[in-house]
Amino acid sequence: MKPIFLEQSDLSSSDQVANTILHAVNSRDPDMRYVIGNDATNSIHMRNSLSDREFMKRIKDGVFHGKGFAR
Repeated sequence: MKPIFLEQSDLSSSDQVANTILHAVNSRDPDMRYVIGNDATNSIHMRNSLSDREFMKRIKDGVFHGKGFAR
């Protein structure tokens, strides 16, 4: 299995994060969690489609393989 590497374009920008925090702080009924960016969306889809064991294996393979999960 190939390790998971994220492209810079997949990562959440600081503006996306800041705007989401601002929205949550100002919301009358904030969500418990917010998904920000393609990297988080892809991780959630992967998490929902794999068993716990397979998900953890892919995360460990990506994180601990050479250059890491995200570069």
